Amino acid sequence: MGDLITNASYSEITKLVEILDHQGVTPHDLEVLRKANSWSQSIVGRIHRTDSFLWALLGVEQALSKAGFREEDFRQLWTDENKLQKVLAVIREGQPVATSVPMPVDSIIRPNRIVTQDFPDWVEKVLHPKLQKTGPAEYDVARLEQWLHDGQKNGKWVKGQVIYEYLKKEKMLETCVNLADLLAIQSKGIDFFRQHFAGKAVFAWKSVVRHRDGGFDVPVLYDDGREVVLYWGWLEGGWYGDRPALRLAS
Repeated sequence: MGDLITNASYSEITKLVEILDHQGVTPHDLEVLRKANSWSQSIVGRIHRTDSFLWALLGVEQALSKAGFREEDFRQLWTDENKLQKVLAVIREGQPVATSVPMPVDSIIRPNRIVTQDFPDWVEKVLHPKLQKTGPAEYDVARLEQWLHDGQKNGKWVKGQVIYEYLKKEKMLETCVNLADLLAIQSKGIDFFRQHFAGKAVFAWKSVVRHRDGGFDVPVLYDDGREVVLYWGWLEGGWYGDRPALRLAS
């Protein structure tokens, strides 16, 4: 447990709940946050820690909305770094925008399949323990397919649970990557991740786990703007086309 659990007084917690209540937050909203994936929870944590970068983004929300920006516009920016560079150039009034040239990184993925990977302490059960050490000792990242369920295509979304059940039913789970693969990809760094998975959150469906609260989660790698971070996606959440399953192409 952290300092918040051990040091926060009852009165401080009560005042926080009063603020949330005043802002229209309901008990249902708190339950959704508790069961949300780690990425969603981390965003809330960053807001409370007054993360300067995130607060700057939130500060322009109303202005962007008045200017006509919609949710789908941000999805396009998220997946297109060239457009982001153009927006940045306009913001800086024509000043040259420095772009870093990534150093070439070896494209071979070498997962550690000898040592059993550590799962978070909230994991009650790893659903497919026999699949946690399966897979090739090494392979080229080009062999990884970014597979989408039909419900994720053409701007649609589908629950993660639906994707998971489909993969099991069609016996495709065995060709998906596991937690060891994601950790090996993460170790390659942010430039490597952006080169091969720009704008994507990529999932390892071999490593689905049951949370101690009864829900199900799957590990995911995501670019948080500064580094590649490992999170856990709640299967009751919505999966869009930017959330592919990584599979080893035959």
